[in-house]
Order: sequence, then structure tokens, then C-alpha cells
Amino acid sequence: MKKTSFTLLFILLISIWQPSIILAETIDSSSPKISNDSKEAVEVSSEETVSSESSGTSNPTELSNSRDTIDFTVSQETSEREVSTFDVSTTDIAAGTFGTSDWSIDDTGVLHIQQGEFDDTPEIGFYRQSPWFDYRNSINKIVFEGPVVASAIMERLFEGLSNVTEIENISYLDTSNTVNMQRTFADCTSLVSLDLTSWDTSKVQDIFSLFYGCVNMENLDISTWNTQSITAITYAFANMTKLKALNLSNWNLSPMYSAQGVFMGDSSLESLDLSGFDMTRLSSNNAYSTSRFFQNTTALKELKLSSSFRFIGSNSSTNPELPLVPINDMYTGMWQNIGDGTSGNPNGADIWTSRELMSDFDLAPKNDTYVWQPVTRVAADVTVTYVDETGAEIHTAQSISGNIGETYDATSAEYKLTLDGYTLDESNLPENAKGTLSETAQTVVYNYTKNPVKAADVTVTYVDETGAEIHTAQSISGSIGETYDATSAEYKLTLDGYTLDESNLPENAKGTLSETAQTVVYNYTKNPVKAADVTVTYVDETGAEIRTAQSISGNIGETYDARSAEYKLTLDGYTLDESNLPENAKGTLSETAQTVVYNYTKNPVKAADVTVTYVDETGAEIRTAQSISGNIGEIYDATSAEYKLTLDGYTLDESKLPEHMTGVLSDKPITVEYVYKKNPAKIGTITINYVDEAGKKIHDSKTISGNIGTSYDVSIANYKPIIDGYTLNENKLPKNAKGIVEKQNHTVTYVYSQNKEMKNNQKNTQIKEQLPLAGESNKKSLMLMGGGIIVLCGVLYLLKKRK
Repeated sequence: MKKTSFTLLFILLISIWQPSIILAETIDSSSPKISNDSKEAVEVSSEETVSSESSGTSNPTELSNSRDTIDFTVSQETSEREVSTFDVSTTDIAAGTFGTSDWSIDDTGVLHIQQGEFDDTPEIGFYRQSPWFDYRNSINKIVFEGPVVASAIMERLFEGLSNVTEIENISYLDTSNTVNMQRTFADCTSLVSLDLTSWDTSKVQDIFSLFYGCVNMENLDISTWNTQSITAITYAFANMTKLKALNLSNWNLSPMYSAQGVFMGDSSLESLDLSGFDMTRLSSNNAYSTSRFFQNTTALKELKLSSSFRFIGSNSSTNPELPLVPINDMYTGMWQNIGDGTSGNPNGADIWTSRELMSDFDLAPKNDTYVWQPVTRVAADVTVTYVDETGAEIHTAQSISGNIGETYDATSAEYKLTLDGYTLDESNLPENAKGTLSETAQTVVYNYTKNPVKAADVTVTYVDETGAEIHTAQSISGSIGETYDATSAEYKLTLDGYTLDESNLPENAKGTLSETAQTVVYNYTKNPVKAADVTVTYVDETGAEIRTAQSISGNIGETYDARSAEYKLTLDGYTLDESNLPENAKGTLSETAQTVVYNYTKNPVKAADVTVTYVDETGAEIRTAQSISGNIGEIYDATSAEYKLTLDGYTLDESKLPEHMTGVLSDKPITVEYVYKKNPAKIGTITINYVDEAGKKIHDSKTISGNIGTSYDVSIANYKPIIDGYTLNENKLPKNAKGIVEKQNHTVTYVYSQNKEMKNNQKNTQIKEQLPLAGESNKKSLMLMGGGIIVLCGVLYLLKKRK
């Protein structure tokens, strides 16, 4: 028995210290499968093949041996986390402390991160996982409430937060000490815009899958990043299907070992500046060097490269998979370097297919930009015309011909002409003198002015009523066609003892110089003798003056008119007596003083307003009140249609009409209150359905209600849910997602397309069932250890009992 006990003990120790060896053939194919509900818990990515950057491998041999490794992200294991010491609301979903930074998730789904310092992202089993990962489905927004210092390892910090649409105060996160940013934003599928220009990335080395799977990201600004330390870039920007532009012009980096799938799946990306990517340290013997680097970048039509860039071949194992250039009316199916041309009209000597570009560029790399070669088409001519000030053509027009996309320059001496007898108007040069030929005809117009010819002088004379000259004449000189102006102070003079006759000004005081002499005559009258003033007074019924009198001055013989608004005044509190107007309100000035008297009557006193209000049964005001104004003693009537209103949605309560709807204005305010009953509202219902392309229901319907006649809008994100395995078909959006509730029942249907990835996963299910889950071998070892210990204890107990 003792021998048996020691044998069992030996087996137990061996099982503890010797790693378990399990052949694939011995794995039970009936082992539990990963359910759809746990897809977010365990991520199996056939695209993200583990490279040297993700595994930390620095040996190329080890790298090649890891080709068939599948990257699992285990998220169901729960780590030990510190308990928060700050005040936590009882309605919070979760809370904790990460490093010295407190965090909490409130009941609206906002992750609040307080000031502090982060630890490295915690290790859970073989992988790292953020403290809030288990609550990822509840988080829709992140707010940094104060400055936070990131640690060296930010790996997977925000991974899988697929409902987050906004990160507020991201600039509070200090990344100056961060080295590892693996998968930091991976699968943040709802983020549309992200500005990370404030981040200090000078120490960052690893950005493996940094933005992998951000399928809705449209704006990403990382243009200011210091990338001098980055060596691991595999899948950094993969599967960002809506990203059209990415500014990497300031990036300078040199990846080591692998740059696999960096832009894989970026099907909207149109141009890339990779002139700062030094790919010379990558090996062509490494199958992961640049494989799938450009896979499915089908919109990529412009690539800026440098002499340090390498495609690393185009064979099956290291193929960067640069997509084919389309062959159509616009493009030839080839790439061409710009050379000293333009992107629309390249003229470089390298004219290659995508496969040739990937293979031949590496033979003689250069600093140049490669674009899809446009199809050469004859452009419409550019016509260069020459006109004078009137628009008349003064020289035969010229034409510039060429192909669409080529540049033209009409500023050369061949087109910008010097014409006898004319001067080019440099202040009015054509803006399109340089440009690009297109299918639309263009016209460049050069404007010229005719050179001047001396004109005959214009003579300006000064005479009195008799025609006698009273001042020396003046002359105006110039060229034929120029304008002259004798109305300026230089020619239109003020002469002592005389007054210019403004009623007899010369019609030709302004004009155009010509070959014929012209004369401008200014007529003056001798100054008259000053007359006695006319006094205009303002009195009430008693004859008392109620306003300061005014005076009208002038010379003897001149007329005056006190009927103008300047003298016939409107006075506050008084009304002019139109039945007693002065007969001498209009007359002639003389040496005798004259008085014009305006008589006024005092105005009546204003009464207090009558206020007409409109209320419902509860007394609440349902329409802005109106006022009836007037003077004391005047009659008012609030029963007219102007005041007794018909209001939408309400009916006037005829049983509660006010008694004083009509009356007499006084110094006391009066209120007339109309009471209305609210009309019952009609309700309509809108049902939102979610189906696949076959019309099969794939998600619970939603129902909203509203008053008939009101507007509804179910085109917003709340009514367009993200459904696992499906993508909303933007080409089949319902036309009635917005509208007016017009009937009792209304249906809006959203159509979804099944994702290709879901189909591929179904094909690979059998293979996946034959592979052990990450950590499964260790779990079985622990079970064997536990069983062994129980057996050993039983044996020892029996031995002791027998003794």
C-alpha cells in the first residue's frame, strides 16, 4: 500500500511540474462552442494574424512560426480590482480605481475618469483588459474630468467600447511616458471623429491594431504625432472603412520585422503620404513584412512615396495586395508617377500595373507621387481675346489646344500681346490666364485702353447778370476721351459780393474732352440787402406761447414759406387748429418785420388700456394678450373678430363670456377674459421594423406615437440600431423615415445586409471546434492536479487507518 501511495504522489508531482501535451487529434470535438452572445467576450480575428509586434518576438524565425496563431481576446475573466474610495452614486452602474484615478459609469452610460495616474492595463490571463471592459456594452461616452497620466502600457485601454460615440477632454490624457498602444481604440465601432493632436507620442514604439475595426471613423487627426520611436505598425489603421483622408505627411518611422495589413480594408481612403515610412529594415524573407498592407484599399488613387519606401515584393506570401487600377473612361488601369506634371496630368516615365508598381518600385525607389493614370482626352480650346474699353475686339483671337488635365499658360509673350496704339490694362488682368484644360471651353480676355491724343481745352468763364466777365477765365487740358469736371471747388468759385446762380448752372460742367474746344459759363448775381426777419410763433387757445418762436431770415424780395414741416410743427400734447391757420404763412421778405402765428388746442388725456386675455379651463394663458387703447371717455368693443379669436386646438366657451366685452375707456385698467376649452387630440402610431434583404425580421420592432398632424423623425441613430452580424443597407433607407403623422397606423422598415465576416466565420466553424481555447490546457492541468491531490489524500487516510 505504501508503494501505491508513493507512486500516486510521484504521478501527482509530475502532473504539476510537467506541461501537459495535448495533440489536436485528442481534442473532443464536442467541446463548448462560443455563442453569439459572447462574441464580444472572445474575439477571434482571422485578419489580425499575430506578428512580431503583438507577441514581442524579435526573432524572424519565431515570427514565421507564429503565422497560424489566432489572436484571442479573453474578456470574461474577472480581475481583482481596487474598491473606489470616492463618493459613488447609488445609481452608478460600476465604479473603481485604476492606478490612482477613480472611475465610474453613471446611469446614462457615461464613463467618468477622475484626475490621477493610470497603471499599466491589467493582465487577465494571457491578455490585458481595461478595468471597465466588463461594462463595455453600457458605456456610450467617456469624459476625462481632470488630467490623467498614462502608464507605459496603454494596451487595449478602450478596446471593444463599441457604443462610445464621444470622448470628451481626451487632451487631458498625458501619453508622454507611453510605449505600448496596442489595440487602444480597437473595435470602437461607433466613434466617428477623434482628434489626438495633443498627445505626446515620442516614446511610443508599438501601435499594433491601434484603430483596428473603427468602421465608422470619418475624421482622425494624428498629423502632429512624433513617430520617431515607432517600430510596430501592423494593422494600425485596418478596417476603417469610412476613412477618406489620413494626414501622415509629418510621420517619420521605420518598422521592424513586420508591417502587415496596415491599411487593410480602408476602402474609402483616397490618398496616402507615406514619404516618411522607411521600410528598409523589413526583410523579404519574412512572410509578414508587408502582406495585405494595401488590401481592399480600392479607392486609393494617389501614393506619395520616398526612396526609403519598400513594397517588399508581390509574391503570394509577402503580397501587399495593392488593388488593381480600374479601366474605364477615366483611367487606363495603370499607375504613373507625376514627375514634373500634376496629379491630373502626370508625365513620369513609370507606367505600371499595381503588381508592377509593387515589384519594380523597389528596384529603383525614388521620391515621387504615383497616381492612377488618367485617360488622355482632347480638351476644349482656350480662346484668348483682345478688347478695348468698350469690349470691341482689337486683335484676332488666339487658341490654346491640348488634352484634358494639361495646364495652359496665356501669360507668355505669345498670348499676352503688345498692341500698337493701345496699352494693356494691368489692373484688370484675367484671373484664368493660367489654368487646366477641361472638356469645357474657356475664354481668357485681355483688356486694353486706347493711347491718349491731346484734346482742345475747356474754358471756364465767370459772368454777372449782364454777361460781363467778373473773374479771369480758367482752362482744363487733357487727352481726347478723358473726362473733365468743372464742378470742383477749383473751378466752381465763391466770389466776394456775388452769389452763384444755382438755378442756372452750366449743363456741360462735366463732360468728355474732344478735338472741339468747349466753354463752361458760371452765372453770378450781385448779393442782395438783408430783410427783416419773419417770426413764427406757437400759442394755445388762451394765446399763451407753448413753444419757442422761430425766425426766417433772408434778403428783401425773397419769398418765404412757413408751411413746411420745419415751421408748421407737431407738438407733444397739442393739436394744430387747422381751422385757424395764419393767412401770411407764405409771403415775401421785406424791410418790415412780420409775424406768423400757429394756434394749437390741448390733446385729450390717454385712458388706461383694456387688456384682452385668452385662457384655458385652468386659467393658463394660451395666446398672447391684446390691448385696446384710447382716450378717457371713448368707447371700446372687444367682441369684434380682432379680439374675439378662433384659436387652433381650442373652442371658445360661450357659457363663460365676459360681461364687459364692450364699454367706455377710463383711467382704470380693464381686463376682458375669454375662456377656451382644449379640443381632444387625435393620436397616430408609427412602427419601425428591422428585416434582412429577404424581408425576414432580425430585431424587435419599435413603436412611437404622436398627434396626427405633427412631424416625426426616426432617421436618427436611436432608431437605426447596430445589429450583430448585419450592416444597415444605406442604399435601401426608407423614404418615410421622416414625415407627418397622417393616419392611425404607419410603418417604417430598415433593411440590413448580412456581413461577409459572419459568413466566413460559419465556414471556419469546424476548424475552430478542433482547436483548444486559450488557457484550456492549463485549466485541464489544474483539474488533474486537483483530482490527484484528492486521490492522494484518500490513499494516505486509508494507510493511516490500517495502521
